[in-house]
Amino acid sequence: MKEENAYDYQQSQQPVEKDKVKVSYKLVVAFAVIIIIVVIAVYFLLSRSTASAVNPGSVAAGAVKAGDTVKVMYVGYFQNGTVFDTNYEDVAQKNGIERASFEPLEFSVGQGEVIDGFDNAVRGMKVGEKKTFTLKPADAYGEYDETKVESVPRIGLTNRTTEIETVFDVPKYLFAQVFGKEPSVNEIVNSTTESISYKVLNTTTANVTLEMQVKKGQIISSQSSPWNSTVVDISGKKAKIRQDPQNGTILPNSIGYSVITIEGDKIASTLNAIVGTQFQTQFGFGMVKEVTENEVIIDTNPPLAGKTLVFDVELVSIA
Repeated sequence: MKEENAYDYQQSQQPVEKDKVKVSYKLVVAFAVIIIIVVIAVYFLLSRSTASAVNPGSVAAGAVKAGDTVKVMYVGYFQNGTVFDTNYEDVAQKNGIERASFEPLEFSVGQGEVIDGFDNAVRGMKVGEKKTFTLKPADAYGEYDETKVESVPRIGLTNRTTEIETVFDVPKYLFAQVFGKEPSVNEIVNSTTESISYKVLNTTTANVTLEMQVKKGQIISSQSSPWNSTVVDISGKKAKIRQDPQNGTILPNSIGYSVITIEGDKIASTLNAIVGTQFQTQFGFGMVKEVTENEVIIDTNPPLAGKTLVFDVELVSIA
Protein backbone atom coordinates (compact mmCIF):
# COMPACT_ATOMS: atom_id res chain seq x y z
CA MET A 1 0.00 0.00 0.00
CA LYS A 2 2.82 2.36 0.89
CA GLU A 3 4.78 1.43 -2.27
CA GLU A 4 1.71 1.81 -4.41
CA ASN A 5 1.01 5.07 -2.80
CA ALA A 6 4.59 6.01 -3.24
CA TYR A 7 4.51 4.97 -6.87
CA ASP A 8 1.20 6.68 -7.44
CA TYR A 9 2.59 9.77 -5.80
CA GLN A 10 5.72 9.61 -7.91
CA GLN A 11 3.68 9.13 -11.08
CA SER A 12 1.31 11.92 -10.16
CA GLN A 13 4.26 14.32 -9.67
CA GLN A 14 6.00 13.73 -13.02
CA PRO A 15 3.66 15.83 -15.19
CA VAL A 16 3.92 18.63 -12.67
CA GLU A 17 7.71 18.62 -12.80
CA LYS A 18 7.65 18.72 -16.63
CA ASP A 19 5.26 21.68 -16.54
CA LYS A 20 7.62 23.46 -14.15
CA VAL A 21 10.50 22.92 -16.54
CA LYS A 22 8.46 24.29 -19.43
CA VAL A 23 7.39 27.35 -17.42
CA SER A 24 10.94 28.02 -16.23
CA TYR A 25 12.27 27.76 -19.77
CA LYS A 26 9.68 30.24 -21.02
CA LEU A 27 10.58 32.68 -18.25
CA VAL A 28 14.27 32.48 -19.11
CA VAL A 29 13.60 33.11 -22.79
CA ALA A 30 11.27 36.04 -22.04
CA PHE A 31 13.79 37.54 -19.62
CA ALA A 32 16.56 37.23 -22.22
CA VAL A 33 14.39 38.95 -24.85
CA ILE A 34 13.69 41.80 -22.42
CA ILE A 35 17.40 42.24 -21.74
CA ILE A 36 18.16 42.37 -25.47
CA ILE A 37 15.42 45.00 -26.01
CA VAL A 38 16.77 47.10 -23.13
CA VAL A 39 20.33 46.88 -24.46
CA ILE A 40 19.20 47.94 -27.96
CA ALA A 41 17.18 50.84 -26.54
CA VAL A 42 20.10 52.08 -24.41
CA TYR A 43 22.45 51.83 -27.39
CA PHE A 44 20.01 53.79 -29.55
CA LEU A 45 19.60 56.54 -26.94
CA LEU A 46 23.34 56.80 -26.37
CA SER A 47 23.92 57.00 -30.12
CA ARG A 48 21.44 59.86 -30.43
CA SER A 49 22.94 61.69 -27.45
CA THR A 50 26.42 61.39 -28.91
CA ALA A 51 25.25 62.64 -32.29
CA SER A 52 23.50 65.60 -30.68
CA ALA A 53 26.58 66.51 -28.67
CA VAL A 54 28.76 66.46 -31.78
CA ASN A 55 26.28 68.36 -33.96
CA PRO A 56 23.98 70.55 -31.83
CA GLY A 57 20.72 71.51 -33.45
CA SER A 58 21.18 68.82 -36.06
CA VAL A 59 22.49 71.42 -38.54
CA ALA A 60 23.83 69.80 -41.70
CA ALA A 61 27.49 70.28 -42.53
CA GLY A 62 28.07 73.48 -44.51
CA ALA A 63 24.73 74.98 -43.43
CA VAL A 64 24.21 78.33 -41.68
CA LYS A 65 24.21 78.22 -37.89
CA ALA A 66 24.26 80.74 -35.06
CA GLY A 67 27.52 82.67 -34.96
CA ASP A 68 28.15 82.48 -38.72
CA THR A 69 28.63 85.65 -40.74
CA VAL A 70 26.61 85.38 -43.91
CA LYS A 71 26.04 87.37 -47.09
CA VAL A 72 22.68 87.24 -48.82
CA MET A 73 20.90 88.73 -51.80
CA TYR A 74 17.21 89.37 -51.25
CA VAL A 75 13.94 90.84 -52.47
CA GLY A 76 11.38 91.95 -49.89
CA TYR A 77 7.77 92.45 -50.92
CA PHE A 78 4.27 92.63 -49.52
CA GLN A 79 1.68 89.92 -50.03
CA ASN A 80 0.24 91.88 -52.97
CA GLY A 81 3.61 91.66 -54.74
CA THR A 82 4.73 95.27 -54.16
CA VAL A 83 8.51 95.32 -53.65
CA PHE A 84 9.64 97.48 -50.70
CA ASP A 85 13.35 96.64 -50.62
CA THR A 86 16.02 94.69 -52.50
CA ASN A 87 19.75 94.61 -53.13
CA TYR A 88 19.33 93.33 -56.70
CA GLU A 89 20.05 96.39 -58.85
CA ASP A 90 17.77 95.37 -61.74
CA VAL A 91 14.85 94.68 -59.39
CA ALA A 92 15.43 98.00 -57.64
CA GLN A 93 15.42 99.95 -60.90
CA LYS A 94 12.28 98.19 -62.08
CA ASN A 95 10.45 99.08 -58.84
CA GLY A 96 11.80 102.62 -58.40
CA ILE A 97 13.89 101.80 -55.33
CA GLU A 98 16.95 103.95 -54.71
CA ARG A 99 19.87 102.87 -52.57
CA ALA A 100 23.56 103.74 -52.30
CA SER A 101 24.85 100.19 -52.74
CA PHE A 102 23.71 96.87 -54.19
CA GLU A 103 26.21 94.74 -52.31
CA PRO A 104 25.05 91.53 -50.57
CA LEU A 105 23.58 92.05 -47.12
CA GLU A 106 26.13 90.89 -44.52
CA PHE A 107 25.23 90.06 -40.93
CA SER A 108 26.15 87.75 -38.06
CA VAL A 109 23.49 85.14 -37.36
CA GLY A 110 22.03 85.24 -33.86
CA GLN A 111 23.42 88.69 -33.03
CA GLY A 112 20.22 90.70 -33.51
CA GLU A 113 21.58 92.56 -36.54
CA VAL A 114 18.47 91.82 -38.63
CA ILE A 115 14.84 91.16 -37.72
CA ASP A 116 14.28 87.86 -35.88
CA GLY A 117 12.27 86.14 -38.61
CA PHE A 118 14.92 86.87 -41.26
CA ASP A 119 17.70 85.70 -38.92
CA ASN A 120 15.92 82.43 -38.18
CA ALA A 121 14.98 81.78 -41.81
CA VAL A 122 18.56 81.69 -43.12
CA ARG A 123 19.66 79.10 -40.56
CA GLY A 124 20.19 75.74 -42.21
CA MET A 125 20.66 77.23 -45.68
CA LYS A 126 23.70 76.35 -47.79
CA VAL A 127 25.70 78.51 -50.18
CA GLY A 128 23.84 78.94 -53.45
CA GLU A 129 20.51 77.89 -51.94
CA LYS A 130 17.44 80.03 -52.61
CA LYS A 131 14.51 80.29 -50.25
CA THR A 132 11.19 82.11 -49.99
CA PHE A 133 9.60 82.74 -46.60
CA THR A 134 6.78 84.81 -45.15
CA LEU A 135 7.07 86.74 -41.88
CA LYS A 136 4.14 87.79 -39.74
CA PRO A 137 4.49 91.17 -37.97
CA ALA A 138 5.58 89.49 -34.72
CA ASP A 139 8.63 88.05 -36.50
CA ALA A 140 9.33 91.22 -38.49
CA TYR A 141 8.82 94.79 -37.24
CA GLY A 142 6.06 94.16 -34.71
CA GLU A 143 2.41 95.11 -34.64
CA TYR A 144 1.39 98.70 -35.32
CA ASP A 145 1.21 100.60 -32.01
CA GLU A 146 -1.23 103.52 -31.88
CA THR A 147 0.42 104.82 -28.71
CA LYS A 148 3.49 105.66 -30.81
CA VAL A 149 1.55 108.27 -32.77
CA GLU A 150 1.95 111.68 -31.15
CA SER A 151 1.06 115.27 -31.93
CA VAL A 152 3.18 118.38 -31.47
CA PRO A 153 1.94 121.97 -31.75
CA ARG A 154 2.80 123.76 -34.98
CA ILE A 155 3.25 127.11 -33.26
CA GLY A 156 5.68 127.61 -30.40
CA LEU A 157 6.00 130.83 -28.38
CA THR A 158 9.05 131.97 -26.41
CA ASN A 159 9.77 135.17 -24.52
CA ARG A 160 11.70 137.65 -26.56
CA THR A 161 13.50 139.08 -23.50
CA THR A 162 15.23 136.95 -20.89
CA GLU A 163 17.17 137.77 -17.74
CA ILE A 164 20.52 136.07 -17.20
CA GLU A 165 23.20 136.03 -14.49
CA THR A 166 26.34 137.97 -15.41
CA VAL A 167 28.44 136.14 -12.78
CA PHE A 168 28.52 132.36 -12.90
CA ASP A 169 30.70 129.29 -12.49
CA VAL A 170 31.83 126.93 -15.24
CA PRO A 171 33.75 123.65 -14.92
CA LYS A 172 37.48 124.16 -15.34
CA TYR A 173 37.70 121.61 -18.18
CA LEU A 174 34.97 123.51 -20.07
CA PHE A 175 36.86 126.80 -19.67
CA ALA A 176 39.92 125.18 -21.27
CA GLN A 177 37.79 123.85 -24.16
CA VAL A 178 36.14 127.21 -24.87
CA PHE A 179 39.07 129.56 -24.37
CA GLY A 180 41.96 127.22 -25.15
CA LYS A 181 43.98 128.09 -22.04
CA GLU A 182 44.17 127.72 -18.28
CA PRO A 183 42.36 130.43 -16.23
CA SER A 184 44.20 133.31 -14.59
CA VAL A 185 42.44 135.55 -12.03
CA ASN A 186 41.58 139.07 -13.33
CA GLU A 187 42.35 138.03 -16.92
CA ILE A 188 39.91 139.09 -19.67
CA VAL A 189 39.19 136.27 -22.09
CA ASN A 190 37.31 136.31 -25.38
CA SER A 191 35.14 133.55 -26.82
CA THR A 192 35.68 132.48 -30.40
CA THR A 193 31.98 131.61 -30.81
CA GLU A 194 30.31 134.79 -29.50
CA SER A 195 30.99 138.53 -29.26
CA ILE A 196 31.29 138.65 -25.46
CA SER A 197 34.33 139.04 -23.19
CA TYR A 198 34.59 137.50 -19.74
CA LYS A 199 36.64 138.39 -16.68
CA VAL A 200 38.07 135.59 -14.53
CA LEU A 201 37.07 136.41 -10.94
CA ASN A 202 38.19 133.22 -9.21
CA THR A 203 39.43 129.71 -9.88
CA THR A 204 39.43 126.47 -7.90
CA THR A 205 40.53 122.94 -8.70
CA ALA A 206 37.11 122.23 -10.20
CA ASN A 207 35.50 125.52 -11.28
CA VAL A 208 36.17 128.96 -12.72
CA THR A 209 34.07 132.03 -11.77
CA LEU A 210 33.43 134.34 -14.73
CA GLU A 211 31.84 137.77 -15.12
CA MET A 212 30.29 138.83 -18.43
CA GLN A 213 31.73 142.11 -19.70
CA VAL A 214 28.59 143.67 -21.20
CA LYS A 215 26.92 147.07 -21.19
CA LYS A 216 23.45 148.41 -21.95
CA GLY A 217 22.76 148.67 -25.68
CA GLN A 218 25.49 146.19 -26.62
CA ILE A 219 24.76 143.93 -29.62
CA ILE A 220 25.62 140.27 -29.03
CA SER A 221 26.15 137.75 -31.79
CA SER A 222 26.68 134.01 -31.33
CA GLN A 223 27.31 131.06 -33.60
CA SER A 224 24.61 129.15 -31.73
CA SER A 225 21.92 131.74 -32.56
CA PRO A 226 20.55 132.54 -36.04
CA TRP A 227 20.05 136.22 -35.05
CA ASN A 228 21.61 138.88 -32.84
CA SER A 229 20.54 139.94 -29.37
CA THR A 230 20.67 143.26 -27.53
CA VAL A 231 21.51 144.04 -23.89
CA VAL A 232 18.52 146.18 -22.84
CA ASP A 233 19.24 146.55 -19.12
CA ILE A 234 21.83 145.70 -16.43
CA SER A 235 21.00 145.55 -12.73
CA GLY A 236 23.59 144.25 -10.24
CA LYS A 237 24.71 140.83 -11.39
CA LYS A 238 21.87 140.42 -13.89
CA ALA A 239 21.36 141.52 -17.46
CA LYS A 240 18.25 141.56 -19.66
CA ILE A 241 18.88 140.27 -23.17
CA ARG A 242 16.40 140.81 -26.04
CA GLN A 243 16.44 138.54 -29.09
CA ASP A 244 16.14 140.41 -32.39
CA PRO A 245 15.08 138.07 -35.20
CA GLN A 246 13.74 139.45 -38.46
CA ASN A 247 10.11 138.77 -39.22
CA GLY A 248 9.79 135.96 -41.73
CA THR A 249 13.13 134.35 -40.90
CA ILE A 250 13.10 130.76 -42.18
CA LEU A 251 14.89 128.09 -40.19
CA PRO A 252 15.31 124.66 -41.89
CA ASN A 253 14.85 121.57 -39.72
CA SER A 254 14.75 117.79 -40.09
CA ILE A 255 11.04 117.62 -41.05
CA GLY A 256 10.62 120.84 -43.05
CA TYR A 257 11.15 124.40 -41.88
CA SER A 258 9.96 126.96 -39.32
CA VAL A 259 8.93 130.56 -39.95
CA ILE A 260 9.86 133.09 -37.25
CA THR A 261 7.63 136.09 -36.48
CA ILE A 262 7.63 138.68 -33.68
CA GLU A 263 4.36 138.99 -31.77
CA GLY A 264 4.76 141.71 -29.14
CA ASP A 265 7.13 140.46 -26.46
CA LYS A 266 6.99 136.92 -27.89
CA ILE A 267 8.78 135.10 -30.69
CA ALA A 268 6.50 132.76 -32.63
CA SER A 269 7.92 129.78 -34.48
CA THR A 270 5.49 128.16 -36.94
CA LEU A 271 6.47 124.66 -38.00
CA ASN A 272 5.83 123.72 -41.62
CA ALA A 273 6.38 119.97 -41.80
CA ILE A 274 6.29 117.88 -44.96
CA VAL A 275 4.04 114.79 -44.81
CA GLY A 276 5.99 111.57 -45.32
CA THR A 277 9.31 113.03 -44.18
CA GLN A 278 11.30 110.46 -42.20
CA PHE A 279 13.83 111.41 -39.57
CA GLN A 280 15.98 109.93 -36.82
CA THR A 281 16.06 111.18 -33.24
CA GLN A 282 17.90 110.04 -30.14
CA PHE A 283 14.78 107.95 -29.39
CA GLY A 284 14.62 106.25 -32.80
CA PHE A 285 12.71 106.52 -36.07
CA GLY A 286 9.99 109.07 -36.77
CA MET A 287 7.80 110.10 -39.72
CA VAL A 288 5.46 113.03 -40.36
CA LYS A 289 2.08 111.36 -40.73
CA GLU A 290 -0.21 114.38 -40.99
CA VAL A 291 -0.16 118.17 -40.73
CA THR A 292 -3.23 120.09 -39.50
CA GLU A 293 -3.76 123.78 -38.89
CA ASN A 294 -2.49 123.55 -35.33
CA GLU A 295 -0.63 120.25 -35.03
CA VAL A 296 1.93 118.01 -36.66
CA ILE A 297 1.19 114.29 -36.24
CA ILE A 298 4.35 112.26 -35.73
CA ASP A 299 4.42 108.45 -36.12
CA THR A 300 7.34 106.70 -34.42
CA ASN A 301 6.34 103.18 -35.46
CA PRO A 302 8.82 101.45 -37.78
CA PRO A 303 7.67 102.01 -41.41
CA LEU A 304 6.91 98.28 -41.82
CA ALA A 305 5.19 97.77 -38.47
CA GLY A 306 2.01 95.69 -38.75
CA LYS A 307 2.97 94.36 -42.19
CA THR A 308 3.28 90.73 -43.29
CA LEU A 309 6.48 90.50 -45.34
CA VAL A 310 7.65 88.04 -47.95
CA PHE A 311 11.34 87.52 -48.79
CA ASP A 312 13.14 85.77 -51.63
CA VAL A 313 16.66 85.08 -50.34
CA GLU A 314 19.79 83.60 -51.91
CA LEU A 315 22.71 82.66 -49.67
CA VAL A 316 25.95 83.99 -51.20
CA SER A 317 28.53 83.01 -48.59
CA ILE A 318 29.16 81.73 -45.05
CA ALA A 319 32.13 82.82 -42.96
